[in-house]
Amino acid sequence: MKIELADSIISIVDFVLPNPVQDKVLCISIDARVHDWKSQKEVSAIRGIHIAIYRPSNYIKVIMAIDNEHVPAFSFNKNLQFEFKSDHDSCWRDDGLRSPISKVACEMVDEIVKKGAKTKPFAVYSWFVGISSINLVSGSIKVDRNDNYKVSLILD
Repeated sequence: MKIELADSIISIVDFVLPNPVQDKVLCISIDARVHDWKSQKEVSAIRGIHIAIYRPSNYIKVIMAIDNEHVPAFSFNKNLQFEFKSDHDSCWRDDGLRSPISKVACEMVDEIVKKGAKTKPFAVYSWFVGISSINLVSGSIKVDRNDNYKVSLILD
């Protein structure tokens, strides 16, 4: 049985934040790796994907930051540059999770091709992901729609 990463995160959100909560942010870190074992030399790409999800109403806000290195847990003291992904009652699943995660995967495949991977399409690569941390913390997410959707992750 294959379970997509975004669907796993959606299930976690549905379980942890089934109803609106004004002062809680769900923070999830993902260890993502793409490897090509068929090349003469092993080539890989690693990313830390950090997702913060806030549900103060039926609309769910999703912001995301990408680290170009393995980060084992949500790094509260690291200066992550979060980007706005979604603020919607249903589209957050696609706009906020599925599309951005797929984009990261494709960028990682392109990276290993540039490093010397011999074959493409994506299917020949190993895409290892693991959720490395899940935290429900006090805080909120602010999105400034007047300033190019600049986001602020405010943690108490």
